[in-house]
Amino acid sequence: MSNRYLSQEEIDAILKGGSNPEPESLSAVQIDALGEVGNISMGTAATTLSQLLNQRVTITTPRVVVLQKEELFDQFKVPYLSIMVNYTEGLTGFNLLVIKTTDAALIADLMMGGKGDPASGALDEIQLSAVAEVMNQMIGSAATSMYSLFSRKVNISPPEVVLFDSPPDAGIFPELNGEALVVVFFKMVIGNIIDSEILQVMPLRSAKQMVDFLMGGSLASAASQAVPEHSSAERRRRPEYQRPTNSYPEPVNVQKAQFSQLPPPPISVPGANIEIILDVQLQVSVVLGKSRKSIKDILTLGSGSVVELDRMVEDQVDVLVNGTLIAKGEIVVVNENFGVRLTSVLSQADRLKELNRGK
Repeated sequence: MSNRYLSQEEIDAILKGGSNPEPESLSAVQIDALGEVGNISMGTAATTLSQLLNQRVTITTPRVVVLQKEELFDQFKVPYLSIMVNYTEGLTGFNLLVIKTTDAALIADLMMGGKGDPASGALDEIQLSAVAEVMNQMIGSAATSMYSLFSRKVNISPPEVVLFDSPPDAGIFPELNGEALVVVFFKMVIGNIIDSEILQVMPLRSAKQMVDFLMGGSLASAASQAVPEHSSAERRRRPEYQRPTNSYPEPVNVQKAQFSQLPPPPISVPGANIEIILDVQLQVSVVLGKSRKSIKDILTLGSGSVVELDRMVEDQVDVLVNGTLIAKGEIVVVNENFGVRLTSVLSQADRLKELNRGK
């Protein structure tokens, strides 16, 4: 029997469970950088969501943790809705956005013209499609914001939407298997209706890639390699800086600038070259009226439905040329066809205002 004692390395290996490596993690600097990326990208997503819902939206206070798949699923309180996209350009990995189903139902109700008080927290097929489109727009706008953040184009794949009414089994989302996952918790506030939390999940490799792009790691290393180091002999061969003997600058001759007289402007002849464009075709449209409807109202339209416009019967109609208002008129019948009789034509100044408004 050998009397050899175990080394400290062998003891540490036994205490750590053999050869199992330490789980990967993020440094404090990397966590702060990811929080900054989250603030910017999800801030853009909040703006998109605000425009879709016509509500004030804030998505702030990112909290970053590193979890395994099983630990991640323990964070989910069913039921919840998730949408996953893969990065196809600019970044590697995927992006998973997770939201509570009750919050998703409120968003779907607002999206479809409601007041944020759905009859139940469940989602039907139409509501699920509406909130999936909202989340897709949020991820898309977040990916777009990364272009200015990383100075590189970021594209994503079509989204995959999964609704969980029960805890997920081990076979769901195989992309998460064997990955150290970075989970960013955001506080989401929508008007006075929702004060909740939304989760963004990505693989650790994607998170480190974002940090590297943000902090210019690859660019900095390339720049350091591009600058040649000079030996001490070369530095010795360089001439030393010589202080000038006269510290006063030489007098400078200052003269007043001479400008030639501008020629008179050419006299324009109205209509001189108008024959060149006389055959150009323009689109003339007559607008009887307009109406603004919610998605819910649009989906309920059918044969026989009446859409009320924003004008009275005696109101004049708008006459537009290539989308620009130029005149007002009234509807008439000409040889069994509808026509419009112009009652007023906008002045040139008013037409310019309409053109500027349309830009």
